[in-house]
Amino acid sequence: MKKKLGIILLSGAFLFSGCSSEEKADKVMTCYMMTTVEDSTYTSLIEIEYNEDSKKVIKGSVDNNYTDLKKTDTNGSILQDLSELQTAHDAIEGVSVTLDVTESEFAYKEEWDYLALDMKEVLEADKDLERFISKDSFSLKKLKEVYTREGYSCTEEDKK
Repeated sequence: MKKKLGIILLSGAFLFSGCSSEEKADKVMTCYMMTTVEDSTYTSLIEIEYNEDSKKVIKGSVDNNYTDLKKTDTNGSILQDLSELQTAHDAIEGVSVTLDVTESEFAYKEEWDYLALDMKEVLEADKDLERFISKDSFSLKKLKEVYTREGYSCTEEDKK
């Protein structure tokens, strides 16, 4: 009995000691894209903070801006898609979303706390996010592959 109690206490001491299972981000992957169509400009900046050793994704942000827009069916469709994405992602705990709309601009921003995510909830909210997931978590490798394939230029550097 004393041996079992000692093992339990030792296990508890290890769990509550200075050893933290929460990883810290020490690197940032920044992906950028800009395109112009008929005098309208789309820019997208994505920043993913991660731990270099484990490659675990910790935090992220998405900043998409559409500027110099004219009233067209295409732009109306873009706004509808952004509104639907806002509704879906805003329902995910660990994600905050804003969509600001003016006469000629759309600004869509997301902040992600990847450590707070329930992956089942994520996939229920947006099945398309599955392309970024490997082994029940967001994968740095997959994020980079997808964004590069979609035309983004990505760089990685130490977190400041």
